[in-house]
Amino acid sequence: MKQAVRTYRDEYLTERGFARLKGFPLSLTPIYLQREDHVTGLIRLLSIGLRVLTLLEFQVRRYNY
Repeated sequence: MKQAVRTYRDEYLTERGFARLKGFPLSLTPIYLQREDHVTGLIRLLSIGLRVLTLLEFQVRRYNY
C-alpha cells in the first residue's frame, strides 16, 4: 500500500515530462507518420531528448547551489 501511495504522489513527475514533450522546449506537434517504425523512432528520439534536457537541468541546479 505504501508503494502505491508513493507512486501516486510521484505521478506528477511523469506527467511533467510528457507536458514538456508537448510544450517548450521540445515542442512536439501533431505529425503524420505512415510507418510504425518511424513512430517508434520518433518517440525514442524525443524520449532521449527529454532525458538529456532533464539531466542538464539537474546538473545546472546542482552546480548553482
